[in-house]
Amino acid sequence: MYFEINEFEQEQTVHQSGDFPIGIYHRTLRKSRNDELVWHWHEEFQLTLVLTGSLKLSVEKSDYSVGEGKGILINSRRLHHAVPLTEAAEYICIDFSPRFINEALYQSSIKEIESNSSFECALLTLTASQQAILSEIVEANRSGFYNFLKIYELILSCLNDIEKYPASQAKKEDHSIYRLLDYVHQNYHRNITVAEIAQVIPINKNKCTHLFKEYTNQSPMNYTIDYRLLKAKELLLNTDSSVSEICFAVGFNNLSYFIAKFNKRFHSSPTNYRKKFHR
Repeated sequence: MYFEINEFEQEQTVHQSGDFPIGIYHRTLRKSRNDELVWHWHEEFQLTLVLTGSLKLSVEKSDYSVGEGKGILINSRRLHHAVPLTEAAEYICIDFSPRFINEALYQSSIKEIESNSSFECALLTLTASQQAILSEIVEANRSGFYNFLKIYELILSCLNDIEKYPASQAKKEDHSIYRLLDYVHQNYHRNITVAEIAQVIPINKNKCTHLFKEYTNQSPMNYTIDYRLLKAKELLLNTDSSVSEICFAVGFNNLSYFIAKFNKRFHSSPTNYRKKFHR
């Protein structure tokens, strides 16, 4: 997944449906495919509601298990990532602008939530009425229709319930990691080095390595290799490009090395992976 950014390194991907400042995504992540939602951040709030299975959602430096009938509301501009904990984790993700209704509501109610630097996210347990609304949204979405009346009702209901649930308290953050990750996401196809990544801030290589390990549990180069492999997986699933074309397109310069790394990461050769999961 690629996220466009501006000169201030903020994601500029437009999360909206038609004229509504809302992005709606109905997805299923599968453990057997080694699916994951890569580390990213955006200006919108994110409401993720699990329909079946269970997700591990990481927000900044904390991990949360979110199962069926549960959800998580993530504040604006918070780094997050997701992987399935069960074989299949089906969920609805609603990204919405803090000003999704109007400026008056934002100023009176939502700005306080957004600007609370200690508010990272809140875990939610859906009520029976919220579950019913979600079911209507899912059914409409499967038919290619967005029921915005119900979507707005669900968002407002969840925002209203924030105080009922314990909100995570944001740990001390270093937003430098946002810029470093964005740089990797834009330049993974090139032969980039730790020194080059570190110069984005700029910081020294040791500080750069420390930040990557603190947030992603990987060194800068291991994160870059892993991101290349995830991009290769997407191309294997969604294109007819050859394995060698994909290898060089995502930044590897040696086919044997690429195949060995792919095999280690996904427990399958690229060719066998494509045969098993190609859509």
